[in-house]
Amino acid sequence: KKRGEVVDEKTLFQAASLSKSIGTTFCLEYFRKNNISLEVKVNDLLKEHGSSFRLKSSNDLDQNYGDQVRLNHLMSHTALNLHYVNGVESDECLPPLKELVFGNESLGYQPVAVISKPGESFNYSGAGFIVLQYLMELILGDDLEKEILGFCKKLGMENTIFFPNLKVTKNHASGHLESNPIKGDFKIFPAFAAGVMCTTNAMHNYLIQLGESYKSPQNNALAISHDVAVEQLYGVDFGSIDFMSAMMGQGIFIIEAGDNKFMLHQGANDGFRAIFLHCFDFWN
Repeated sequence: KKRGEVVDEKTLFQAASLSKSIGTTFCLEYFRKNNISLEVKVNDLLKEHGSSFRLKSSNDLDQNYGDQVRLNHLMSHTALNLHYVNGVESDECLPPLKELVFGNESLGYQPVAVISKPGESFNYSGAGFIVLQYLMELILGDDLEKEILGFCKKLGMENTIFFPNLKVTKNHASGHLESNPIKGDFKIFPAFAAGVMCTTNAMHNYLIQLGESYKSPQNNALAISHDVAVEQLYGVDFGSIDFMSAMMGQGIFIIEAGDNKFMLHQGANDGFRAIFLHCFDFWN
């Protein structure tokens, strides 16, 4: 918040890159319910749903790996570029993702590109989640916002905005950045990569349910299925330990402390810093 502002349990904060975890959970549930394998090639889905965009390798690679990128690579940071995604001032409009994937020089967006053989090395990638959201927009159309907010409500995340814009009228925190003051209260970012706004309690409810789903194979009352929780929280190391001393799951990082396992993510938008650390499996 800006100096002098007061926060309470209803204050909305930008979740920044913590958005990646929530967007991933939503997508994993959708894919599971609709029998879409995480091994499906992204370019095949783009073609199937009428997009002219295709993933291609960056110019410095000898081979074009575009057709080898699968859904799971988007969520595990093992294929694409754009470490950080840029936002626009809250009085401006973020261009449609169908334009951003081709690059936007004025906003500092390089064209989305494959930067290594998919699935073999970790490179933190905002582009993976831009493409993931773009795919869901192609699949669900105008129903995407309704579907994901309905999913958030089942998670106990009623106070959540996935697509912030000028219509945000609720109690929200203002971004504070001394080195480069923000013109409005906050910037707007691509939703799945960094755009969610929610209360701290909403984020806590999400983490609690993801952890409970991981431990509860037979509990069908939870909004997150056990299979999705296990998929998301299965950590591997293709370079993520060197990056932040954590294994990489799907849209989330995993660390171990003895017999205890924690889910972890950090985030940094202009004017906001965010982190969660939640123990989801422990020795008892």
